[in-house]
Amino acid sequence: MALLRRDQQSLRRHLLGWELHYAADGGLHAWPEEEWLELPRHEIWARTHDDPRWRLELLLNESSGGEWLFRRDPRLSRPLDEVGVTTLAGLSILAPEIVLLHKARLPEPKDEADPAAVLSALDDGRRSWLASALGRPPRAQVGGFAQCKPLGGSRRRRDAR
Repeated sequence: MALLRRDQQSLRRHLLGWELHYAADGGLHAWPEEEWLELPRHEIWARTHDDPRWRLELLLNESSGGEWLFRRDPRLSRPLDEVGVTTLAGLSILAPEIVLLHKARLPEPKDEADPAAVLSALDDGRRSWLASALGRPPRAQVGGFAQCKPLGGSRRRRDAR
């Protein structure tokens, strides 16, 4: 799930009674109630106190004014009203081109099918934005992420969880 960094205290109120941790330094750390999470911290894990399994992964997204900012390169932005889309079932989700951009840096094998499934459904404006953000037209075939423009930041593996 994705939310704006500025809304993290609303998240905490919504998940009152849940155990919340943030990811840092290769592990999970309890998130004290009085702590405001700043970059580079952007990943929150949540579970209920009576269940040891993590139930939610929440990703903090950056924004400024009315713009969403890509965490790895804040020069890449979108108007906030274009960052989410609504599925036919009425569920609000992160825009598919933004999800593809996040996955492009270090794709895992499970991510390689995503461009083929998504690109044909994007309108010209969303496809054009993704091409500009990647520094080349996105490709739908397997390996479509293989030659992406390098983006700043790093991606941790979750194998340790």
